[in-house]
Amino acid sequence: MGESLHSSVIWDQDFIRKPQEDLQHLPAVHVRHPDSPDRDGLQSLIQKKDILDQQLESESQEHQKLQKEVSSAKLSLEELRKEVVRDTSKTERLKTQKAIRTLEYKRHRASIDLNVQVAKTRGLGEELQTLYNERTSFQQLYNKMNKELRDVRKKIREEMIVCAAADHERLEVQSKMAVTQEQAGEALTQTKAEILKLNRVIALEMTRRDFKVVKSSGRGGLDSSSGVTPQKFPTRAKQNMGDSGVVSLDALTEAFEKIQAASGVDDLDVLVNNFIKNEQKIFEQMSFLNIQQAKVTAHKELSSEIQAEIDSLRAEHLQQKEALSVSHKTNEEQWRRVESQIEDCEHKCITFTKIREDFEKELHSIPFTSLWKQLEIPEDDTTMLMSLLEQITNYLLTIQVLQKFKLLSMEVISPTRHFIDEEEELCSAAPQSSTRGSGQEEESPLPPVHERLAYLRPSRELLEFYRQKIAQYDGENEDLLRMLEKQRSIIDDQHKLQWELRQREGEIAELQNALSDMQVYLFQEREQSLRLYAENDRLKIRELEDRKKIQHLLGLVGPDAGEVTYFHREPPHKVTITQKRSDSAAEDELNLRPTKIRPAASRKESNKRSKAADGDSVDSLEKYKNDNQTLLLQVRGRSLKAASHTPLHNKLQRTQNLLHESTRDFLQLKFESRAHEKSWMAEKDGLLRELDSCHQRLRKAGPAGPEPGRVWQPGSSTARLRPQPQRGTEQPHREELKEELKQAQRLAEMYREQCIAMETELSQIREKGDVGREIFQERSEKMAKRLQVMTQRYEASEKRRVMEVEGFKTDLKQLRQKLKDVEKQLIKVTLNIGPDQDLAILHEVRQSNSRTKKLQEELMRLKAKIYGLENELRFS
Repeated sequence: MGESLHSSVIWDQDFIRKPQEDLQHLPAVHVRHPDSPDRDGLQSLIQKKDILDQQLESESQEHQKLQKEVSSAKLSLEELRKEVVRDTSKTERLKTQKAIRTLEYKRHRASIDLNVQVAKTRGLGEELQTLYNERTSFQQLYNKMNKELRDVRKKIREEMIVCAAADHERLEVQSKMAVTQEQAGEALTQTKAEILKLNRVIALEMTRRDFKVVKSSGRGGLDSSSGVTPQKFPTRAKQNMGDSGVVSLDALTEAFEKIQAASGVDDLDVLVNNFIKNEQKIFEQMSFLNIQQAKVTAHKELSSEIQAEIDSLRAEHLQQKEALSVSHKTNEEQWRRVESQIEDCEHKCITFTKIREDFEKELHSIPFTSLWKQLEIPEDDTTMLMSLLEQITNYLLTIQVLQKFKLLSMEVISPTRHFIDEEEELCSAAPQSSTRGSGQEEESPLPPVHERLAYLRPSRELLEFYRQKIAQYDGENEDLLRMLEKQRSIIDDQHKLQWELRQREGEIAELQNALSDMQVYLFQEREQSLRLYAENDRLKIRELEDRKKIQHLLGLVGPDAGEVTYFHREPPHKVTITQKRSDSAAEDELNLRPTKIRPAASRKESNKRSKAADGDSVDSLEKYKNDNQTLLLQVRGRSLKAASHTPLHNKLQRTQNLLHESTRDFLQLKFESRAHEKSWMAEKDGLLRELDSCHQRLRKAGPAGPEPGRVWQPGSSTARLRPQPQRGTEQPHREELKEELKQAQRLAEMYREQCIAMETELSQIREKGDVGREIFQERSEKMAKRLQVMTQRYEASEKRRVMEVEGFKTDLKQLRQKLKDVEKQLIKVTLNIGPDQDLAILHEVRQSNSRTKKLQEELMRLKAKIYGLENELRFS
């Protein structure tokens, strides 16, 4: 027993050294984040772990002492047997009875404490169940919100795609406008040339008309001489003369000759008809120009309306962004609530630890009796074991709750990150579409910008309008830059939170490893305590058998004349003697408190270790991830082991209770048999005295009376027959007692067989535990290899992500430069746009009005859904 216990203690110490060495790296992690609020809690946990290690060492020493005391108890029992055979003392029997009663009293107290602890654990289990139900409800709500957010994101993506298509169409319309502007410019040049030609023709026609008037006036003079009097022509000639001043015939002839030379027509009537036709053409062109100007004004009005619609769409887009920011704020508020719940759980854990410490103090305050110290039997270790088990279960429950809430917090953070990434992709997609438009503009067959600007004469209103547009575009660009900076800050904060969460997970994994080691050690100690209980029961059975033999021998020998024995019909009252605790024990308890401050030398060593462990913190974090998974498997296996041990423990308790009842009945029967024997011995003494008196009378009367033989025979026959009826009554009673003794012996043998069977089952269970431990070690090695592979992959993915981030930043810079260039080109192009290009743009914009209306309706629906989701979140 001693060698096995010592080997198990050494193995446990080696198994605990690894988590202790890993825990020494924890100060380095705390140096990186000195503002973390859980630093004091972790330090207290580390101190508690050190205290538990000290307690384990003290318990191993106590077990060694127990073994020595058990061996000394065996020797003392043998000596007691020898002394009882020599002389039966009343004081020793009383001592044993009192020791048995004190043991029963302590066992009763331990059972009460166990029931209290079971009630506490049930309460904790109910609280955990309520927390789990709340978590499930929260997760369902979260899944609903995720689905609705995904739908909203899909619709936003579709709208962004439609907006990008609209931008692309706008750029195409602008290119078409440029083409139409060029065509309109060419048409204007042609019309100007034709107008000049027409002006020349009109001038010729006017000269011809004047010439005809002069000619007709000349003909009128000839007719007057012949007797004909035309009255109209002279007046017309006079009017022309009055208008043109004094015109000579020579000038008119010269003008007519020039017209003939220019037109190549000699007939005057043909020239007049051509003049009339040209005037009609000019009138038609002027009417066409008026119609075109009216259309241009209508198109300008339509363009202003479309611009207002575009501004409204931008405002709606900004409102959607604000709604998304509000949803992000709500997620942050939920995260804060979860943190407050975690703090509440931590406060509950602190209260549980305080209750446990009070319970331990009460257990330590239980006094020993003087008889217990005289017999040199140590106190039961069940109370210490149960307190340690309670401590470990509380820690495990709190750690599970913290892990669940941290997993929830990681699930809340991950969708926000995806949403930010999607927004960045959308932001990067918009400038790409603009770059495509710029490329199309560059490829379009247009003259350079300087030539276009040379043809234009911009007004003040146009310049002010384009200045306002440029200011709007600058404001939008600044807003986009601010949004990008906000997103960067949010991403940095999320990275910091993830880093802190990883550190916390590593610390929790270390604590879980330490707790699993403690559980293994506690289970081993429990098995050893069960062995000790079995051995104590065997010794009790042997002691009872020895007492039986002693009583049998005393019955055969008979009591001495000088001795007087007194028997109690009822057991005496219990007596408890309060005992003061020594100062050394109190000092040891003070030393075991977790609030004790470590010396300065240990602090210096911890600082040195923290400086040296900065480089190894990453490797330790990777190890903690593996240890977390292995710990879960260990806890499950050990819970199964504990579940298999509990029925065996219950069986043992039942057998012990049966043994106690059987021993109590047996002792009562013994008392009754002794009382009967005492009465029988008194009757026997009286009969022997009567026989002696009869013998003396017969001796005195022997020589005087005749026929002494006849007298002696009836006397002898009467003397022999008088005790015979009493012997006949004693024999059946003795036979009954013998049968009861045989039954008691059979029961003792049955209990021995049951104890032996239980020991064999315990040995089999230990073998199974060893096999499971080997399998677990193999699996842990495999998991460590897998972890190494996964860490390598994770490092590679991190490197890729860093490179992608750098490329994304460079792409953003390039896109910003391209945006600036495109804006400059747009400003130059818009200065060159004429009225005819506006007409073409408005024709195409009319076609896109239906699409814009559909987009507005979809945006209104999305807004209604977003507001509904916000209301649900607020009321939930």
